[in-house]
Amino acid sequence: SSGINAEYGDHPAERGILISYNMFIILSTLFGDPIIILAILRYRALHLHKLLTAILLHIAVCDILVVLVFVLPRLVSLVTDTWVLGPGLCYITAYLIYYSNCVTVLLICLLSVCKLLILKFPFRCALLSTRRAHFITLSVWIIALIPDISALSIDPKDVHFDQRTYNCKYDFSSPSWRHLKPAILTFFILLPNIIVVSTTVHLLIIARTVARRPSTTVPAPKKTLKWQGITTCILTATVHCVSLLPYSVYILLYYSDGSYVSDEGGFFQQQYNRISAAFLSINTFSSFYIYCLTVSSFKKFLKNSFKYFVKYVSRAFNSFSSSSANEIVVTSKKVKIRASLTL
Repeated sequence: SSGINAEYGDHPAERGILISYNMFIILSTLFGDPIIILAILRYRALHLHKLLTAILLHIAVCDILVVLVFVLPRLVSLVTDTWVLGPGLCYITAYLIYYSNCVTVLLICLLSVCKLLILKFPFRCALLSTRRAHFITLSVWIIALIPDISALSIDPKDVHFDQRTYNCKYDFSSPSWRHLKPAILTFFILLPNIIVVSTTVHLLIIARTVARRPSTTVPAPKKTLKWQGITTCILTATVHCVSLLPYSVYILLYYSDGSYVSDEGGFFQQQYNRISAAFLSINTFSSFYIYCLTVSSFKKFLKNSFKYFVKYVSRAFNSFSSSSANEIVVTSKKVKIRASLTL
């Protein structure tokens, strides 16, 4: 049933906070993630295992997709207090939101598992080519199509604008979803996150071992690279779990005791729903800041790029200033010549 659900009012101050937050997400993601993509593809600035680098590249692409199909339409809806982007874009947004979220969850699960496998089987993983690494990550994008294909086959028009989250969403109102939706949530949300948590705990144990190991037993460069990969995966997984926690609580209460979320005007249907949607976006803009903290080669790339940018701007400014000064000198000479001719 396509339509507008506009029964949830809110205060202007709350909308103002949400508008500012979404603008920050958009600016951070559209600034940071293209830099990550450029650093990986053009400059090879992330000195990590090629499989991890391929996954981080795809995570950056997915973050940009989330901003374009989820955060940006939500910002427009917050400003206008309704959906003004048309029914066609409403359907596209509703389907791509679930698709991009599934891709994100699976990629972060793959990142944690692959880092653990790299530590357990370093020699086998060293033989992995870049092409095969990208093939593994591309398979995630294909697998994540299953929920959207299911939705299109069951009821493609079951989409509406939800005023609580200021975005279009698929409604899952068909009786066919009674058993299929829990199965999809289990496969694409529950199991991957259980794997993320378990592998992250295992990586924390390994990180503790690496930190306590004497520096003489492992060469310093290898130990540094291993430590960077571990901390990057741990921080990425931790931020992901934190961002997903409020939404997981909502889903758990929904399926365990519907009385908590049945009141359409209650806290869980309005404020908590918006809080969980806001938390989901933390995972979108955090990648750039995580790599700035954990990957020294990426920090060096940013420093060199900033120095080059400052040097380029100063050169452009100096050339503009010198050309302006020359024009002033030439103009003054012409004025003097005209004055002498007049006399």
